[in-house]
Amino acid sequence: MASMIEFVLTGDQEAAKKVVLDATAQQGFTATAIDAWNFELTRGSNGLTIAFGALAGKNFYLKFHVGFSADAEGHLVARVSRDATGSALRGGALGAGRAASAFQQVADAIGAATTQAGVFASNRTIG
Repeated sequence: MASMIEFVLTGDQEAAKKVVLDATAQQGFTATAIDAWNFELTRGSNGLTIAFGALAGKNFYLKFHVGFSADAEGHLVARVSRDATGSALRGGALGAGRAASAFQQVADAIGAATTQAGVFASNRTIG
């Protein structure tokens, strides 16, 4: 399962960044800015997940990262990544599977939203 996906986006960079962050919000994630180009995406309850692991259900804590940069052609690149080890430690195999599924759903949502907005150029899976 992928641990990083890059999306190459065209058009206005700030507008494309907003499309990506809005797509993650629609998946229930809260984006916390690390700086202007990097965001931590979280969903669920860390406390409940520590106490109950994958049995925390819809409150299972997930943390992803999205970083933005520009490529040589001036396109915005949105790199979405996850730490598979953290989910496995919190919820075992079930937690790792839940995190992998949620990561794919976020990637699919970003792909759909950027395509609908007319800014999607390409994507690639890394690792």
